[in-house]
Amino acid sequence: MKKLIYMMAFLALASQLTNCKKDDKDDDDDNSSTATVLCDGKGGSTWLRLDSTNSWTYDYSAAGINIQPVTLLAGTTTIEDGLTYRVVTDEDGGYMLFTDYYYREDATTHDIYRYYDLYDEEYLEIPGSPTLDQSWPTFINYSRKVTGVDASVSTGSCNYTGLLEITEFNGNMEAINIFYYKKGLGLVKLIRQYQGDEHVFVLKAVSLK
Repeated sequence: MKKLIYMMAFLALASQLTNCKKDDKDDDDDNSSTATVLCDGKGGSTWLRLDSTNSWTYDYSAAGINIQPVTLLAGTTTIEDGLTYRVVTDEDGGYMLFTDYYYREDATTHDIYRYYDLYDEEYLEIPGSPTLDQSWPTFINYSRKVTGVDASVSTGSCNYTGLLEITEFNGNMEAINIFYYKKGLGLVKLIRQYQGDEHVFVLKAVSLK
């Protein structure tokens, strides 16, 4: 009888250990899946996934000092001049965007356009098929230029390759913003020159439909 009790206890313990290992494996799979999306995105032909409820969270530092994480959320849609835009909002007070951005993607070219409500005009934000040194005007007398089509960025979580690098210039042709985009993921890094300091935003978490 004692042998039977010992045997039953052993089987119960073995079952618990097996379940624990399975749970651990499931957790690892979930973490692996999350890391894969953070590093690789979800594929497709777009440089900026504009599905509703998508979000990107960035570590933000200014002049080398860590400030706080900043989250961008692609939420509601709006119609301007007969075109439908996704509203991307800085959830943490405008550290990154200063204002809401209105984006739309051309279904054929996959060009990403931004509507500037202040000027009631639309400008090209990200070309769908960029070529090195491609340039175009934006608002006022600013301009943008493709300065890399195979750039690399390393973060604490990912080593990104094959990135699109776009540099924005002011009217004096001074570089004020450098954007790094991963196709199927979005913006992974932004270097901004603002009031004499370098402001850096690096992707640390993402949620994509």
